[in-house]
Amino acid sequence: MCAVIYLSGTTDPQAAPYYLMTIDFESQEMQLDNPLSFTKALLKADQVIFESYTDHKVYAAIVTLDADNSPVNFSSTTCIE
Repeated sequence: MCAVIYLSGTTDPQAAPYYLMTIDFESQEMQLDNPLSFTKALLKADQVIFESYTDHKVYAAIVTLDADNSPVNFSSTTCIE
């Protein structure tokens, strides 16, 4: 899975009006009868930036890889607020 976090709504006049953060997850073998779960901790510096904005949107997509780890299929992008 790959994700982009869109951050906006900061009260800090020195901060940019929005910030984009990208996150890549480790590959997982998918089994259709088991649910998928993705968890990733932010680095301390990213956590500070994340907490300085009040509005957070995560756009995520799952990428299917072949035996050579080359992308062969992409899911629809999902937005989580």
